[in-house]
This record gives sequence, structure tokens and C-alpha cells, in this order.
Amino acid sequence: MHLEGEAGWLLFATANPYGSVKFTYIVDQDEFGLKLRYGGYDGFHLGLSYRLSFLNRWLFSIESDYLTSMFDDHSSGHGAAGSLAVYF
Repeated sequence: MHLEGEAGWLLFATANPYGSVKFTYIVDQDEFGLKLRYGGYDGFHLGLSYRLSFLNRWLFSIESDYLTSMFDDHSSGHGAAGSLAVYF
């Protein structure tokens, strides 16, 4: 298990400062994460992430910090991010 913390503030935005904690569980080459975040535009958010390393150089990841916005009508944050990277 891996634990990661973050604090930040969006410059030139109407958002409040935010803080988050991410719990990551590693199984072989797969990483599964659960992220709890408070602050920003709306308050509390829950997110999930997945990361896969393969062929010793490639990294595929997908993450969303705003899954709670799908269930809350007052939330304004939506989105997901994905990436594919190769390391030399």
C-alpha cells in the first residue's frame, strides 16, 4: 500500500484551497488508487485511478477526481484524464 498527500490552490480562480489523500494498492504491475479530496470548487470529492506498467518502458494511466459529481446535482466538477507514456 502506498499513501500520497497533496495540498494546493488554483491560481487566478474562484476555488478554495484544497487537500487530498490517495491510497494506492499495487498488485504485480497494476496500481489501483482511491482518492479523497476536499476543497476546490465544491467541497468533498471521491476519485479512482488505475495505472499499468508494461514492456518495461510503457505506462498507461487513467484517473478521475470527481466521481461524486455524477451523483450530486450541486457539484460542478467533472472529468477524467488518461495518458500513455514511454520512458527511454
